[in-house]
This record gives sequence, structure tokens and C-alpha cells, in this order.
Amino acid sequence: MFHLHKISLIAVVDPEMRVIDYEQKLNAEGLTSGYRPVTGMQTPLSACLAERTANLFFLKYGGIEELCVGGAVVTPQGVAFPIKDYPRAATGCDLRRVVIGSRGLLGQFREGSLKVFPLPEALVWGLALFEGPEAALEGVRRMVGSFIRPLFVRIMEEKEGSGLLRSLNLSEEAKVVLAFKLGGLKGMVEAEREAVMKLNEADNVLFHWPVRPAEVEVLDQTLIVREPCLDFWTKYAPLAGRNPASPATDGEEALKKYLRENPC
Repeated sequence: MFHLHKISLIAVVDPEMRVIDYEQKLNAEGLTSGYRPVTGMQTPLSACLAERTANLFFLKYGGIEELCVGGAVVTPQGVAFPIKDYPRAATGCDLRRVVIGSRGLLGQFREGSLKVFPLPEALVWGLALFEGPEAALEGVRRMVGSFIRPLFVRIMEEKEGSGLLRSLNLSEEAKVVLAFKLGGLKGMVEAEREAVMKLNEADNVLFHWPVRPAEVEVLDQTLIVREPCLDFWTKYAPLAGRNPASPATDGEEALKKYLRENPC
């Protein structure tokens, strides 16, 4: 099942469809789902909805709980009910957000209504070289605070960042590399590119904008990959003010156990 409403930019799909098949159908119509689950493109949409699987492109398009606007749901007791795909006027709980991520305990989608978007006219990778992770994180804050929504962002410290620069035949050295990808209308992407450089010009940040197909392929294949949530949480905990050497609380231990069992 696949019904596309081009005016409202809503697709009604069978949740058992794999994300890659869904994306290919949309691409043939000049559209994209804006969804790249961290578990891979072979994952069925039903699993993504049940687990609330994180979206690698969430900064631009949002998570699966925002992309899904409604559908038909059946409870474990076999009771079917619709979730309407237009804004509600009445107060009350948002059943869509209740069901998504419930792992089927509160209901499963047998039909999903999902937002779709026009394919971006332009895609541009940017590499910004910073002195430390705090400065790189501040660079991300500047972008998001200026309403620049990159498709993807990744901060790489010295060893990982140096390896990436070498793979692109760049001789510069930096303690931290901020890699990000911009996408959208060509004019908007060009404006965002100029804005990013202007936001960081006071700190003399060095930028590279890879354009050769081989460089873009390296970045797409090496950066837009899943990273275990536990590794990410451990690596960037100091940026949130947490001391990694301090004893973990019961809540932190429970969180780490969950992240081990549910890699994203």
C-alpha cells in the first residue's frame, strides 16, 4: 500500500514497507522522506514507529514522532482506531505520540501517514576546524540559534578528525573537526554557507567545502553511519557538565543499561 498526496505532501503507507523501498518510491516522484534511521535503511517502518528510532537527519526534518502525522492503529486486544492526520482543536492526550515508541504494548500501526518533502536542489558538505570540542559545540549552537538547520552534524576529535582530513588529502591540522551537511533550495544553501562562515569569522575558524564527487562519497559513507548511543553519551558527557570519573547514580546506570540494549 502506497498512496501519495502531492498537494498536502503526505504519504499513506504500509508500515511493513522497508525505509529504503519507501524512499525509492518517493525519489521517483521528486520527493524524499527526510528519514534516515540509525538502524539502517533496510529497517521496516513498523519497527521504526514501534521503537521511535532516531533519525540521522533530525535537525532538518525532525524525528519519526514528528514525521508521522497519523494513521490506523490496532491495540493488543485487537481494537482498531484511527489517528487523524490533521491538527486537533480539542484538548487531550496526543495518541500519536503515545503509540509511537510504545514497542507495540499500546498499539501498532497498520497504516501510517507520513510527511514528505521535495528533494533538495543542492547538498553541500562543510568542514570547520576548531581548537577544542567546546568551541565546536559552540559552532553548532550558533548554526541552530541562527535557524540554520543542517541535515547532519558530527564532531570529531583529534585522531578521528585527522584521519578524515588525510582521507580528503587535506594537510591542515586541528584538534577538532566539525563536519556538517546542508541541503535544500540552491539559493538557500548558498546563503546558509555564507552565514555559517560569517558566524565564525571572529574566531578565525578554517573552513573547507568539499565539492569533488570522490570527496562527497567519502564523507557520505564514513560519517552518516550509526554510532552507539552509549559511546556518544560517554564521549560528550563532559560537555554537559558531568564528570565521567564520578560514580554513576542509579538513574545513570539504568540509562546505560537501556542504551546497551537499544543501540542507536
